Amino acid sequence: MILLDTSFIIAFYSEVDKNHKKARELMKRIVVKEFGDLFISDYIIGEVATGLLKKTGITETVRICGELLESAYLLTIDEALFYNSLDLFKKQKNTSLSFTDCSNVAVMDYRGIKNLAAFDDDFKSVKSINLISV
Repeated sequence: MILLDTSFIIAFYSEVDKNHKKARELMKRIVVKEFGDLFISDYIIGEVATGLLKKTGITETVRICGELLESAYLLTIDEALFYNSLDLFKKQKNTSLSFTDCSNVAVMDYRGIKNLAAFDDDFKSVKSINLISV
């Protein structure tokens, strides 16, 4: 199983992103299910929509979000996962994970997902995550 992070998705869809080529190569591995089933969270969809809106416009942003929702299992951050995310956010010492990044960690722990497609180096310090970025 693998969860997609915003940094990976933006890199994949943005040709000017410094990690675009890496994201395209990694997506080839993801599509053939090298890491198993594909997951995305509602928080990531929200970040992607916000991040892409000014770059690609509403029509393209909606198309991309729709494509993501059709190709991945959607995980929602319920009240319990929200508070787990908040706890992780408050307790971090050697990282500067965003709240959404903490929600990734919380949902991955809850669902037993070990692999994360991301280009955010802060995830390297999370021992429960196998960061897939190449």
